[in-house]
Amino acid sequence: MKSLELLEVVKLSISTLLSNKFRSALTILGIIVATTTVIAVSSILTGMNQRVAQIVEEFGTNTVYVARFKFGPRFGPPDEEERKRKVLTKEDGGAIRDLPSVLAASVSMFPDDDLPPIIKYRSQQAQQPNLRGVWSSYLDSRGYLLSAGRFFTQAEEEHRVHVCVIGSNIASSLFPNIDPMEKEITIKGEKFRVIGVMEKTKASFGEDRFEDSLVLIPYDVFRTFYPSQDEHVISARAKAGQFEKMKEDITELLRKRRKVPINAPDSFEINTSSSIIEQFQSITAVMALIVVPISGFGLLVGGVGVMNIMLVSVTERTREIGIRRAIGARRRNIIIQFLTEAMMLTGLGGVIGIIVGQLISLILNALLPSYVPTWAMILGFSLSLGIGLVAGLWPAVKAAYIDPVEALRYE
Repeated sequence: MKSLELLEVVKLSISTLLSNKFRSALTILGIIVATTTVIAVSSILTGMNQRVAQIVEEFGTNTVYVARFKFGPRFGPPDEEERKRKVLTKEDGGAIRDLPSVLAASVSMFPDDDLPPIIKYRSQQAQQPNLRGVWSSYLDSRGYLLSAGRFFTQAEEEHRVHVCVIGSNIASSLFPNIDPMEKEITIKGEKFRVIGVMEKTKASFGEDRFEDSLVLIPYDVFRTFYPSQDEHVISARAKAGQFEKMKEDITELLRKRRKVPINAPDSFEINTSSSIIEQFQSITAVMALIVVPISGFGLLVGGVGVMNIMLVSVTERTREIGIRRAIGARRRNIIIQFLTEAMMLTGLGGVIGIIVGQLISLILNALLPSYVPTWAMILGFSLSLGIGLVAGLWPAVKAAYIDPVEALRYE
């Protein structure tokens, strides 16, 4: 078909669709729902995938985090078996640190209340600080770097010296125009000397990472602030080439220390980058099981609606078809005409679905990482066009094979 002929077909299709605006809108509703679902879910999965990649990078390939519960996303609260688990202790951390396969290990404690502690420098106050009580080996156990200063020593830890190391966000909020080193800040009303600033981490979807708001103080000093807190997380870094050996050693050690029966599962979690990936994959599998039927049903409803409306259109335009055939239009011209109308109808639904999906993604991005990939928009639009092609084929063929003489007599 020549370009001019195709242009005339498109113009005629647009004119026909605009003459039945309300009917056209109802017809493509299923297409809009299906395309919106594809766009919205793919944006969530893409955002989660990027976040998981960042978590893997953060974890590193030779670091584990031992805790009562699994890290990462999960459905619902911990089950009864997890809630009954004993907390990990400082002594557990010491035993792990002494394992021959461990390069460095540290315990970490966090506040046991929901309100963040008040951390100030003169009139400046830190926003949403993440206070942690850690050992002097914490930096080595996590692989973090400092942009300025140093970390506190074991001697400072043992003597409960009031020193701290702060994240880059804390430094910029408390000391916007001055060097934070050796300045005194107040934490829960107590004075602490800043001896180090952590290197800024890579941003996540334009948002700063958890580590940038850390305020690290010696473990025993932290215990004076929160004497009732007994929840520990233990970070451990393996020696070169001994990551798997370290995991086995930690598992064997803790099962003995916690007196776990031989046939019973572990009463603790060794969180690694691979365990986070496995959790993510299980969540995406569940989401796919939910989304695929919804999208499929929406496309089915949309396709049936398009076929029905096109069959009605064929009946309404029987005389028009007869006139076109009488003045020289071929069957293929009629088929292309009706296929174009069907594909424009569903294509419009696809475009609207993409726009709505983008808006939903923007709203979701305020709550969780969300990003609409280009492939999802192409897939959504292609599916909508494909539904139009399939749904419009039978009405188009039916219109093309109407007897021109009978069509001209149709009233």
